[in-house]
Amino acid sequence: MLVLGGLSLLGGVITVAVLSQGVHDLVDSRALEGGGAMLVVGALGAAYLLLWQRNSRLLVGAGTFGYKDILGRSHTWTATEVGNVMDVTIRYRKGFAQEAVFVLGLDGRRIMAINPIAWRSTSVDRLVWATGRELQTRPGPISAAEFRREFPRAMSWASTHPNLIGSGLVVVAITLAIGIPIASIWLHR
Repeated sequence: MLVLGGLSLLGGVITVAVLSQGVHDLVDSRALEGGGAMLVVGALGAAYLLLWQRNSRLLVGAGTFGYKDILGRSHTWTATEVGNVMDVTIRYRKGFAQEAVFVLGLDGRRIMAINPIAWRSTSVDRLVWATGRELQTRPGPISAAEFRREFPRAMSWASTHPNLIGSGLVVVAITLAIGIPIASIWLHR
């Protein structure tokens, strides 16, 4: 959170400095663009982390379980709705794997998935206990595509294709990075 806050502060200083001098050429517009991007990304990232820290909770009761999302909304289920609880390490691409605990319904659809690193191990153990099922631990990492083939309703298309989603976001960012300075120069003529 400190890194994101610092990024936002630095972006704010750059943005104010450029705006106080005025935007006269391409270098000024690029500095303004960079400062603005740092300000926005840092502020949004810090706000997300603050909301997550403030609102996100695992909810555990006798025969019921769930979570509160970053907006404070509760999502709960009963143990009778659970088919499997699995601890899986999913390999999204070479060199990047992420552990997750999936709670799957009787029909195989994902009820919830959590990253156990974000929670105390006792909280995850209590959550598994509340589902009424034994935790199944998959040995070794499995690719996202293989996991989706085995459990087709457990992962969305987007979660099995993070490289494609990431590439799309990069294309959008590059388009904006090129388009904003060109538009600002064109508007100042």
